[in-house]
Amino acid sequence: MSPSRVLLRLLAIFLTLGTIAPAQAETASDPVVAGTFSLTPKSAAQAHPGRSGPLSEDELAMARTAWRYFQNNTQGATGLVNAVDAFPSTTLWDIGSSIAAIVSANQLGVIGPDEAQGRLSAILATLARIELFRQTCPNKAYNTQTAQRVTYTNEPGEIGCSALDVGRLLLWMRILEQRYPDLAPAVGAAVAHWNVPSLVRAGELYGTALDDKGQIQFLQEGRLGYEEYAASAFRLWGYDTAKAAAAAPYGLVSLYGVKLPYDARDPKLFGAHNYVVTESYALDGIEMGWDLPGDATSGPFTFTNGWIARSAQRVYQAQEERYARTGIFTARTEHQLAGAPYFVYDTVFSDGVPWATITDTGESYPQYASVSLKGALGLWALWDTPYTDALFAHVRSAFDPEKGFYEGLLESNGERIPAFTANNNGIILETLLYKAQGPILKGEALGTPRTGATASASAAPQPAPAAAPTPPPVPFAATPGGPTLPPAEDSPIVEGARWVAPRDAAARHPGRNGPLSERETALAAAAWSYIKRNTQGATGLVNAAENYPSSTLWDTAAVIGGIVAADQLGLAEHAEAQGRLSAILASLRKIPLFQNLCPNKAFNTATLQRTDYSNSPKEIGCSALDMGRALVWMKIVEGRYPELAPAVQDLVRYWKIAGLVRGGELYGTAFSKGKVVYLQEGRLGYEEYSAKGFALWGQEAKKAAAPEPYATAQVQGVTIAHDQRTVKSHGASNHVVTESAMLDGIEFGWDAANDNRSNAFEFTDGWRAAQAWHIYLAQERRAQQTGILTARTEHQLATSPYFAYDTVYADGTPWATIDARGQPITGASAVALKAAIGMWVLWPTPYTDKLFDAVAGEFDPERGIYEGVLEGGGRINSLSANNNGIILEALAYKVGGPLVRKQ
Repeated sequence: MSPSRVLLRLLAIFLTLGTIAPAQAETASDPVVAGTFSLTPKSAAQAHPGRSGPLSEDELAMARTAWRYFQNNTQGATGLVNAVDAFPSTTLWDIGSSIAAIVSANQLGVIGPDEAQGRLSAILATLARIELFRQTCPNKAYNTQTAQRVTYTNEPGEIGCSALDVGRLLLWMRILEQRYPDLAPAVGAAVAHWNVPSLVRAGELYGTALDDKGQIQFLQEGRLGYEEYAASAFRLWGYDTAKAAAAAPYGLVSLYGVKLPYDARDPKLFGAHNYVVTESYALDGIEMGWDLPGDATSGPFTFTNGWIARSAQRVYQAQEERYARTGIFTARTEHQLAGAPYFVYDTVFSDGVPWATITDTGESYPQYASVSLKGALGLWALWDTPYTDALFAHVRSAFDPEKGFYEGLLESNGERIPAFTANNNGIILETLLYKAQGPILKGEALGTPRTGATASASAAPQPAPAAAPTPPPVPFAATPGGPTLPPAEDSPIVEGARWVAPRDAAARHPGRNGPLSERETALAAAAWSYIKRNTQGATGLVNAAENYPSSTLWDTAAVIGGIVAADQLGLAEHAEAQGRLSAILASLRKIPLFQNLCPNKAFNTATLQRTDYSNSPKEIGCSALDMGRALVWMKIVEGRYPELAPAVQDLVRYWKIAGLVRGGELYGTAFSKGKVVYLQEGRLGYEEYSAKGFALWGQEAKKAAAPEPYATAQVQGVTIAHDQRTVKSHGASNHVVTESAMLDGIEFGWDAANDNRSNAFEFTDGWRAAQAWHIYLAQERRAQQTGILTARTEHQLATSPYFAYDTVYADGTPWATIDARGQPITGASAVALKAAIGMWVLWPTPYTDKLFDAVAGEFDPERGIYEGVLEGGGRINSLSANNNGIILEALAYKVGGPLVRKQ
């Protein structure tokens, strides 16, 4: 390193330390921490961070040069500006940059107010009449001459919507309302036309595309940096984008000793690159001052979106440090090229690789690594250091006075990239405006969502096919009914009912709606094959495990659920279903009770003998949890098959169910020293689900139905409730799994047991709905953060110990896989098929689409659906009644909604 460069580096360090408190200057800590972030002004004259004050003559000349691009590329018929020089196409992101250019040119005195207002009026009029993609949201690209929807090659066509691009434009529409009040009605009309609500789902941003069959797909959009920038813009208009605005899931990487965050969602798993670039962080500072949307009170040197400000600082410091170590001027962000591949992402870090230069398909083009003009000017405006002085000098002359500023200079040889764009020149203009005025958006109260004709329910997006990503439920959306589900970090134990918004006008219930696709029908048929192959002709009972003549009331309830679902789905004739159910009811009535008190825990399906779990003739006690599940299905059969109601009612009387409810709790029985003992049964999850079964038959178990005693734990950043009673304190594990939460949704719709009045989008058992949502979120986040597909619940094994509890949390340990005694089992963790399909029907998200795709082929059409796929690889070659029955009822939920409600 030359002496002059050493001196430059020391000066930079000195000046940086002079403006940031010592703890904040440290670069090796995690920048993603709660709270504000503050800087100390360098002098009393400094009006805002970075460079401040009127433009010099040289800087004003730069503004005029950048404006030349817009003079050359504006289309008179529409007011739109070509995104690339002389090519009549644009995107909403580039329209945002064009509006930024007009506002900045006016504010800097390059053009007058009349010209600015005329240009803006023309753009707004066009934006209020553009044709939407499938009448859902703005298309990703438009012809600037005709305002037609086009592909990226400017051919007429529809290609989908970009939530990130809409976000950038929304931010500048808010700025227009502030700075040009006369244009506010035109701004409102344009925003209402775009059907913005279709792009916000479950607190996240969703874009759209077409699959290979021409059907709409909804795809989560955005990675750390751009996702939060766009989320802030949506928030300005009143939309809840809490999940998109959060850093999680993120990882940390150290570049030249500077630790900076990146999005932890694996590009290989989720199909989107996790670029870390300058542009999103710089725009957040230039436009919003790194403040939270709606902040109107903090000063210019306190950033209320603190972790974004800290992360922006790290992105700058990593690039400065690279220059100090290598001598390579560094200002990295995406940029245009004059030839193929035409566009690259010049990153600080992406897909595990520092300083990667890649295309949107992940191809590497290191020869096009460049000093981006907009990136360099953004760094120069926001960080007043010797390095950005040198950077400014390096790029200052990279312009054509007749065309505007070039995209950048190649790192390798300093050659200019001979391309000119609206985004580059627009951002340069707004960067200069920042120097003169500070953050461009002024703090004010948040707006309210705008709606118009195209935002009506009839224009809402329709569900995509089962195999394609579809809109998720919207637990945080504002609905007229009341409070929605709590965010991930809050406790799920909430008071009262909770509501979600319908995803579209056609939705009859939360989750996936509609008839089964071919793939789904194939799964249902395979599950039905299990039940038919394992039915004992003499009794009508079905083996709980393939070819093994034993069962329990829990498994028999799953069989009954499978038969009812097969009838509903058209797999079985109604008469066949009724005949099978009649035979089961008659056989259950013949099985002697345990000590004449209650049904034995297990029985032989061929002989109706009471047995132990090894199928040896024996009495072993009663299970209140199994009884609760059986009672749910007795009530459903009573309602759907009136001819069977007398047999159902007689059977329930025979079971003496009142003896299993004591003091408002559920009690099972066992033998101890030859005597019958009653033992409280159930932990949070199964206990409450089973209590609903008893309540359906007039046996209220109010203490069992309540969450107490409970505690909460953080699992992947999600707050999960769990039973305080543990295997050590009370002899039973407090496992949190998917199955009980999922069954409550599929069967009850997370409603109170006897609720027949609320609609399907109100959950009168609100805390159960919230806990189920959090159990789902924890599993989705684990997959995002680790790459391990996760759908956890108990399941059968092909070898000893033959049964495992695959938990989200148990006995103080997240993601524990244990046996019935609470002992760890190695190598048995799996994606349970029933859990994966249940999550898929209840929560239509891109993650559950991936789950479905991963498991949809795991069946033998003649034998049934396998138990699961091991997380470490390999199929569990077991088949069971519970797994196949639950999958059938999950598919019936998709078609008809909650099964108890359908009486």
